[in-house]
Amino acid sequence: MLGQTYGGKSDKSESYHLNREISTANTLARMEDDSRTTAVPFAKSVPFDPQFSFFQISDEEEKPEQGDLVEKKRDPLILPAQFYLRGTLQSLSLNHGVEAFVAVELNMSRVNQIHQHLWIAGRTTPGRPLHQHIVHGRKITCTEQTDLHLLWEDTRLFVKPCPDYLLTHEFWKRHICHDRELWGVAVGLLLSYTWLIQHKSDFRIAHAEGLLPDFMTWERWNAFAASLAQRMEVEGNEDVNPRFLYGNLRLARINWIYRIRAQSRKGHALVNGFFNIYPSYESFFSRNTAPLTVVAVYFALILGAMQVGLATDRLGKSQTFQNASLFATLLAIIGPLGVLAMFVMFVMSYVFFWNLFRTVIHIRAWNASQTTIRRL
Repeated sequence: MLGQTYGGKSDKSESYHLNREISTANTLARMEDDSRTTAVPFAKSVPFDPQFSFFQISDEEEKPEQGDLVEKKRDPLILPAQFYLRGTLQSLSLNHGVEAFVAVELNMSRVNQIHQHLWIAGRTTPGRPLHQHIVHGRKITCTEQTDLHLLWEDTRLFVKPCPDYLLTHEFWKRHICHDRELWGVAVGLLLSYTWLIQHKSDFRIAHAEGLLPDFMTWERWNAFAASLAQRMEVEGNEDVNPRFLYGNLRLARINWIYRIRAQSRKGHALVNGFFNIYPSYESFFSRNTAPLTVVAVYFALILGAMQVGLATDRLGKSQTFQNASLFATLLAIIGPLGVLAMFVMFVMSYVFFWNLFRTVIHIRAWNASQTTIRRL
């Protein structure tokens, strides 16, 4: 009886505490939801002063400001007529498709997957100026892919030409300053150009490679870079994309990091890496036969040394040495063929079937779009 009474009280107490925990959890969830709905939206200022804007959007009035270095009316901002979105061409104007275009242009999703491992590929210092890359024999290679910007190999440095819209004050206010991710990538991209162009020689190289607008002068670029530096001293680097905490990054190391740590399309990433440096099957074999050649030469040296050892009385009568020589001989014959077969069967077969798969999907999507157009 007493036990039943205490047992009933214990059950009621446990039920009470359980209900209280559930109620508390529900309250915290509601508070979190309320905080999300009432949170202040992200808003950042343009990282340079209005008078240093090099372009204007056609529907804004030109208002000359004191100290404006633009002696004549600013050129209108002209965006590309089309851009790629998920394998299809999309039309673009200042009144249509700008948000999608900027999201594609400033896409750093692949680099975001490996942020914590970038220290392996580079240092947390500003990138080297252009003239130093020329001194090291690297060619400046133009790329419109933002995540390839400032990646380098022995013979080339990938650089994205400075987009006109990043030099347009009003464009920042309309399409970039309200989005934390876009703002962080765009500011980091602008800062990277101040790393690349530090001297007048760098400025000449940038003009020759088409990295800056044709009308840009050394004086105007210096004034723009100074305005950017002053604004960033106030804003700080907290919201800048972590990729731009690093300067130049080695492409070979980025490829291996991405092969191992990619969080999406892991099979494709394992074979192609971050950027596939092989434009054809021929280039793939020509670059990967060098390690096989080194291994073959090493085995040749081993077999030659074993032949000398077998000619001696002591090693020639040793059963252990004879077994080792037999194993090395078979390995020298079968090993290179096995490695070559693995490359051909696995890597090349995967690349072939992947390309075939993507082609079939593209054809089906194109046929479906054509059918929809005919129906309309």
